[in-house]
Amino acid sequence: MVPGWPPSDQDLVPVIEDSIHFFYISDILNSVSGDQTNDLTQNLPQLRLAFFNFAEAWVFAFLPLLLADKNRLPLPVVLGTWFGALGLTNAFLTPYLAARQLSLIVSGDKYTIDTAASDDLDDQQSGNKALKLFFGLIATLVVGYAGYETILTTVTTPGEWNDFLLLVKNDRTYLAFAVDLVLFSFIQSFLLEGMNGSKHASDKIPFVGLISWLVR
Repeated sequence: MVPGWPPSDQDLVPVIEDSIHFFYISDILNSVSGDQTNDLTQNLPQLRLAFFNFAEAWVFAFLPLLLADKNRLPLPVVLGTWFGALGLTNAFLTPYLAARQLSLIVSGDKYTIDTAASDDLDDQQSGNKALKLFFGLIATLVVGYAGYETILTTVTTPGEWNDFLLLVKNDRTYLAFAVDLVLFSFIQSFLLEGMNGSKHASDKIPFVGLISWLVR
């Protein structure tokens, strides 16, 4: 979403439909129960669902990184930003980073921590390995399934790409999602660059770099 540029009710229809299938949870439940009467994905474009879930999975995977950031804002602010980002993506993450940088300028700190703080941070990060792995696996599974649906749709109904590209071009909500993905790449690279010992070449690869940090 774009702050100061609210979408119309018509713009929100596709994303509301897709939000029912957040992380494909409802689809999995319907498959397990064998209840096809509530299968609402039959008439929904799979490329749209894949795009939506990819963006949401990327935002979802940011939480451990935001928590591990040594210059992060207080925990309630971080959690509030992350929950808001799950619904409005960059409309929360970008202002959070701006506030984070402002707090560093006001406090006079600039990416410096003493040895004791560094040791505490290392201990905290070690304790968060399970959390990182959990978020990394969930995001990977969601994006993996979204990728499978994308490939399947490309092979079976390639014409759906035309409809999807028109949606991104004309629908302000999905245009914002497309912009979000670009911003996520910069946010991911910026935060990973500030992490202790995070000097891997994969850090700058969109989404992949974040997953790599989560599972290592």
